[in-house]
Amino acid sequence: MSSSSSLGSRSPCCSLARALAILTKPDDTAAVAQARGLPSPRLGAQISGVALLAGGIGVVLGVWTDLALLGIAVLVMLIAVTIHPFWTDTGDKQQTEMAMFMKNMAIVGAAITLFAFFAYGYDGWQLVGPALDWTP
Repeated sequence: MSSSSSLGSRSPCCSLARALAILTKPDDTAAVAQARGLPSPRLGAQISGVALLAGGIGVVLGVWTDLALLGIAVLVMLIAVTIHPFWTDTGDKQQTEMAMFMKNMAIVGAAITLFAFFAYGYDGWQLVGPALDWTP
């Protein structure tokens, strides 16, 4: 299994497709987690799939978009640190893992930026406004 098909997603809205891939074939994702020495890799894969699905649905439907994006950001950051720790690898594997780590950090940055956008007053296409009042 390649590193590009690990636990992460490519954008907040694409988390739906990644979540479905994880939930329909959890053993593939669990193998990546097991190779990194994570405890309970299958359970972790299933939890990440459900979390990505919930976040993706929240973003796409505009339901508590702020919490959905914050959840995606936290999950993808955890994935980056646990699945793509390039600092522990050498050679070509280190380069590949660094690229995957940086891709995940870009997704985290995008999710946090969108979180701020939706949490601080954008009411455009959201079906339900922010879950919490984030304004000072």
